Amino acid sequence: MSNNKETSRRKFLQQIGSAGLLAAASPLAGFAAAEQAEERMIRYTKKISANDKVSLAVIGFGIQGHGDLSTALKVPGVELAAVCDLYTGRLENAKELYGQNIFTTKNYHEILDRKDVDAIIIATSDHWHARITKEALKKGKALYCEKPMVHKISEGMGVIEAQRATNKIMQVGSQRVSSIIYAKAKELYKAGEIGKLNMVNAVYDRQSAIGAWEYTMPTDASPGTVDWERYIEGMNKIPFDPKKFFWWRNYRNFGTGVAGKLTGEEGTIEIKGNGLTVHHSIMPKAPGFGGYDAVFTYPKSMQDILTQQYNQKYSEEDKKRPTKPDIDFKAPQGYSDHLDHFTNFFDSVRSGKPVVEDAVFGFRAAAPCLACNDSYFEKKIISWDPENMKLLKT
Repeated sequence: MSNNKETSRRKFLQQIGSAGLLAAASPLAGFAAAEQAEERMIRYTKKISANDKVSLAVIGFGIQGHGDLSTALKVPGVELAAVCDLYTGRLENAKELYGQNIFTTKNYHEILDRKDVDAIIIATSDHWHARITKEALKKGKALYCEKPMVHKISEGMGVIEAQRATNKIMQVGSQRVSSIIYAKAKELYKAGEIGKLNMVNAVYDRQSAIGAWEYTMPTDASPGTVDWERYIEGMNKIPFDPKKFFWWRNYRNFGTGVAGKLTGEEGTIEIKGNGLTVHHSIMPKAPGFGGYDAVFTYPKSMQDILTQQYNQKYSEEDKKRPTKPDIDFKAPQGYSDHLDHFTNFFDSVRSGKPVVEDAVFGFRAAAPCLACNDSYFEKKIISWDPENMKLLKT
């Protein structure tokens, strides 16, 4: 092993903690995840020649655009050339962060036309992803498009065809696909550590104002600072609404929203076995501010004003979450919901009263599950009409 590689290996092990890694990997003969991470570390530290440097631009300089750009610039040989955003304050913020000589614009076409831009990050609202992607590919740019790749299913094939036609590099921003953690999970699963996979249960909680993408609004949001007409280009006329620009994820025309849960405004009900638990999560009087919020994407002077205004309006007590004890409910020992179901059935048989789950109920419950199986095996979308209980032609 070369000295450079040995140095990189030691650096990698120091950074992530060799003891923890080796303990996690111990059931297996090889350390595939460790070796994979080591290879990446070597790529991060190698020297890049002038001919191999990549000139990068970002279109959409909100929270995700800031994070993507900051991370991208940590990769050796990547240099920032330009920033595009429809809000004046974020262009000012770009110059504060990366220097007054950085090219900024509200017109993404000026980014696509630049000969000194090799690659582009697209971190706009969802409804612009497909359009900018296809145009950028035709201009010969390499692309990193934030998830979701498209806003509508109907846009998907158009993007795929554009990438195939241009044969340019394009990666969608589902960053955990490249994670060594997920690679290790796959390795352990393939090794049979948990046996046959029966179910995957994924939960993601966004139960907060900022979690619901209601970010802090800039003080100067107006048609004078936001290029609203460009933002709604191609849509029917919509009056300027700062929420639809700065909180775009909450609006169907611009984002994909929050999927529904069994989750209430003040907590969750978790049903497990023969019991349930109510976990209370009551919102504080004060809305969210700071952290994963849009505040840091605004000019420094505005950040100071917003912070001062927030602290003046809300006390420390207002910022605290009220607490309330959880509720646990358990069925009597020996209880069987299976038995209860049969009991109800036989009661109906004897008395003639309606059963608790009739054929209509049962079909409406089963059909979506059956449609999921058909969709998986036939590799196509299955549309189900629950009212008329029939499949729709697609």
